[in-house]
Amino acid sequence: MQLTLVETNRGTTAFVVLSRRNLLALLHKLEMEWSARTITSGNGYRVDGDGTPTFVCDLELIVRSETDAEHYGERPFPAGAMHPDTEAFIAGSSG
Repeated sequence: MQLTLVETNRGTTAFVVLSRRNLLALLHKLEMEWSARTITSGNGYRVDGDGTPTFVCDLELIVRSETDAEHYGERPFPAGAMHPDTEAFIAGSSG
């Protein structure tokens, strides 16, 4: 997992890159009742206005997964639409 903070004159944008391995790990953690269902990273990159990346270790990123029931259960509105191929993939998954 990689976290990059890009500083511009409009503010800071955070980019999070998860590998397929990271995504599959989070999905697997949903099936483990005892799991905290998180992956963490204690470092990343900060990119300043001129585009120079600097490795930093004062950033912490925590990504947590939730079941659909947990995430959407209390919402007054449904989940947003996705590409039809993605919807079909999700509908065919075991989760």
